[in-house]
Amino acid sequence: MSINAEKCLSNGSNPGLGFKVNKADRTFYVDEEEAGIVREIFERYASGETKAKIVKDLQRRKVKTYIGNEFTYNNLSRLLKNKRYIGIYLY
Repeated sequence: MSINAEKCLSNGSNPGLGFKVNKADRTFYVDEEEAGIVREIFERYASGETKAKIVKDLQRRKVKTYIGNEFTYNNLSRLLKNKRYIGIYLY
């Protein structure tokens, strides 16, 4: 795991919404379609929109989490606190 971390490779965990893992070499890459949703969420929250309002809109639009579930308030809160979205590699 430490060697993988030094190379920023996937250790098999959920990479998160907006990221995918190349199965051939286990490197991360950005899925632009999903990343657009993540950017939208951060921009809306930064502009002062409430989490509840964002969640209701995501549910209305049938936007799903990385594992395919409906967005909830807790999912959104975890996404906004996730350090990988500011460029920190976690393992």
